[in-house]
Amino acid sequence: MAVASEEHMRRAAEKLRVAQPAITRQIADLEREVGSPLFERLPRGLRLNASGTALLAEARKILANVDSAVFKAQRAARGEVGTLRFGFIESAAWVGAFPRAVQAYRARAPMVTLELLPMYSRLQLSAIQVGELDGGFCYIFEDLPRDCRSLQLRIDRVLLAVPRRYGWRKRKDLRLTDLCDEPFVAIQRASAPLYVDLLMQAVVAGGLSPHFIQEAVDETTMLSLVSAGIGLGFVNSANEGRKPQFVDFVHLRQFDVQLPLHFVWRDGNGSPPLRQFVSIVERQVDL
Repeated sequence: MAVASEEHMRRAAEKLRVAQPAITRQIADLEREVGSPLFERLPRGLRLNASGTALLAEARKILANVDSAVFKAQRAARGEVGTLRFGFIESAAWVGAFPRAVQAYRARAPMVTLELLPMYSRLQLSAIQVGELDGGFCYIFEDLPRDCRSLQLRIDRVLLAVPRRYGWRKRKDLRLTDLCDEPFVAIQRASAPLYVDLLMQAVVAGGLSPHFIQEAVDETTMLSLVSAGIGLGFVNSANEGRKPQFVDFVHLRQFDVQLPLHFVWRDGNGSPPLRQFVSIVERQVDL
């Protein structure tokens, strides 16, 4: 390209700051490789022939692609391109670290594709371990797998969801033992076995053996049933941001079940986009 631009070996060598014999040798080698001359030799310089003109156009494309490849590699190293797959528990998505971190990351790295998948906590952990997810926003009730790391974001708590017709919204003295004759809606244990077991241990320890009359697959369904007056339900305090019109949330006395929300990722995942996302999540902790 330099020889074609300068139409002179010496001027091309000066432009490239190399010795003229090296340039002359490179051009001769290139012509042997192509199988034909690339320049017309003139008394005072060179001029591209048809072969040289065709090769010059391709050379420009090649160098442009090299520059583009280097730029893309640099952006990848900075975590500015790629794909991240995250799981999230639905109640984590309404307020706090999850929406703030996602919004901040989208502003920081708009070229990174984010795939956000609603998923139960236990399924997220399994998917993270096998590499199907890069990370997940989930509740942790036991020790993490050895190959995972986590950042605790906040602690949610369990509240009592009550049909509004009960008129209990302002009660401050309600205890588990006051609920012995009330019907309850339960979360199916298969959906979140560790959470359900933890909850039931605390409920029984508080003196209540609840009378469950129906099961719900998730808390959205539970709140619908409570709203319809089917019974009471124990729900995550994160639901306060989407409380149905005909449901009240009540804090029970001497009852404190904590739900620690974490961002979890696999240790050893060296993805630059993931490292950048974790650094953003660290600034969104609600504790």
